[in-house]
Amino acid sequence: MIKFLVCLAVISAALKGCDTFRRFEQISFTCTSVITGPFELRVTEREVGDLVTLLRPTGEQQLPIIAASNDMLSLSEAQIDWIVDLDKKKVFLQRGKQAAAARCDVKNFSM
Repeated sequence: MIKFLVCLAVISAALKGCDTFRRFEQISFTCTSVITGPFELRVTEREVGDLVTLLRPTGEQQLPIIAASNDMLSLSEAQIDWIVDLDKKKVFLQRGKQAAAARCDVKNFSM
């Protein structure tokens, strides 16, 4: 019995940080900014060329990821550049010379 519990503890510890079994992850940033007003970004993929969903009161659009690292995504829209800091859970926007950090609530869902 003790052998079984030790084995179970070792396997549980090994799998605790393991992302091998994760099939889906979505990070939602529900924010407001002086540049855009209210918006939500939904991140499900993190590679260059993948799309991030942008929801605003005026509608929904897909923003391409133009640069990516382990903890940062750079998105581009016609007039606004977006930087998403996945580690610090923050969104930064720039339109021309105007730059702002958005105030966000962040939800992470994975299965």
